[in-house]
Amino acid sequence: MKNSRTRFHFNQPEPRPRILLFLASFLLLASFIDSYTISHIPYVHNIGSVVGIFLLLSFLSLRLNKAHFLAQDCRFVLMFIVLSGFIEVVRILSIGTSEVFIALREFFQYVQVVILYLIFFDLAQDPRFMRWTGIAYLTGTTIMSMAANLNIGRLTRGDEDSRFGLIGLNYNMQGLLYSLGIILIMCWVLSRFHCLKGRDLFLGLCSLSMMYALVKTGSRSAALTLAVGTLVTLVLFFHRKRLGAYVTIVPIILIVMALVYQEGSVLQKRFQKTLQTGDTSLRVEIAGSGFDLFLEQPVFGYGAQYSRDLGDYMQKSRRLAAHNLYLQILLAFGMVGFFPFLIAVVRTLRTSLLNRRSPQVAIVLTLFASLLFSGASGNLGHEKIFWIVFAIAGRSSAISKMMTFSLYPAPRPRI
Repeated sequence: MKNSRTRFHFNQPEPRPRILLFLASFLLLASFIDSYTISHIPYVHNIGSVVGIFLLLSFLSLRLNKAHFLAQDCRFVLMFIVLSGFIEVVRILSIGTSEVFIALREFFQYVQVVILYLIFFDLAQDPRFMRWTGIAYLTGTTIMSMAANLNIGRLTRGDEDSRFGLIGLNYNMQGLLYSLGIILIMCWVLSRFHCLKGRDLFLGLCSLSMMYALVKTGSRSAALTLAVGTLVTLVLFFHRKRLGAYVTIVPIILIVMALVYQEGSVLQKRFQKTLQTGDTSLRVEIAGSGFDLFLEQPVFGYGAQYSRDLGDYMQKSRRLAAHNLYLQILLAFGMVGFFPFLIAVVRTLRTSLLNRRSPQVAIVLTLFASLLFSGASGNLGHEKIFWIVFAIAGRSSAISKMMTFSLYPAPRPRI
């Protein structure tokens, strides 16, 4: 009698060189310690920058002539950076020579993440890429959460005044990384409910460590991102074949989240302060003033150094970031840059939604939707994690084709 076994079936295109997959995964892992400085040389000041240079050089020599960047949604991202770059160059030529280097350095942050997007967009066609980057990300978030929970290294406690934690990493970004890690594990467990193994229990312990570390940060935006990501996960992965998971695992996850939240005194105090006094750490005030500032120069924006103009407009003695992904792009590059960026985001969401039946695409879509929500209260315009997930989501069609489930008989036993 033949037995049936569920396995992954790979319809693999041309495999990417292992060195590129390794460097891409290592870059993602090194991004957790970007705030740790190893030198004062521009563009090689941290480990991630050094790995990024090696990745770029390797990609140029091994894949540049084979990559297709003008296909699918990638061309709108290219349009975004080309138009924004042209506007920025014209703006830089009109300012004093003393500020040229500063303006170029600010704009180069966007160039870096777009280059990263292009590289990851090409590598995402290799089925090994999803596995390697997933392992790298969960390794980084797990180690970081354990260090935070055990107070290892240069770690400050989350309170009302100090908003920087492990190795100088901002608490809001630290919390966002934890929330994405928890969402990733949740999606993985639900997609594999019918064939869970011992390693999945270990992943559950890792997510518990991330939850405790998240509430210690006191990041309201990260907690809301986790809530939204959980809701998206439950909607996308709902299927009659997974009813067992929704009856057993999902209630446990929600109960654990509620219990962990009760332990987060800092997070509770910050939420209560928001509800009682309307304190949002100036986000509402910045959003209103930022939009008014945008209306004064809506076509071309104020350039990558918009934070200086925003600070002056709000009569502050320091620069002020937009604390909003969409307002950040509007203020920096105006409607000329925002339109292609918005089109790229919408088309990527559409592609992912059309291929959401694939568990891998559903995972990427959940992470991308969570990041888009988090962008409403964070400066993700030049954050690596946003553009990496953006790039992978753009390859949803290829991912769904090369990674499919198939049922076929198990091999006959040898006699």
